[in-house]
Amino acid sequence: MKSKKVSPEVVSIVDSILAPFKIDFQDLLDQSQSLESNSEKKYLTFTESAKYTGLSRWTLARQVKANKLPQIKLSSSKQGTVLFDRADLDKWMKSLKRNGGVK
Repeated sequence: MKSKKVSPEVVSIVDSILAPFKIDFQDLLDQSQSLESNSEKKYLTFTESAKYTGLSRWTLARQVKANKLPQIKLSSSKQGTVLFDRADLDKWMKSLKRNGGVK
């Protein structure tokens, strides 16, 4: 999905409307563009995966350790880069979905 440019005039008008709420329209645009770029990536970092799922990094780490969530480790070092496949995250989240009420 391509981001559309917002004219400076529109940014100025929206900023003046949002000013009493201490909300910066440009920050909202930047966050939106960041989310759009992440939604196109096949592989996500640990932090991106946590944001994508809405879970903490610790929760993801526990699931990896319990062999419930696959990870891609790019080096053998303990602090090496770890990536998650978006499809694996979606599949894992779907497996957590429950039908019916709480028992």
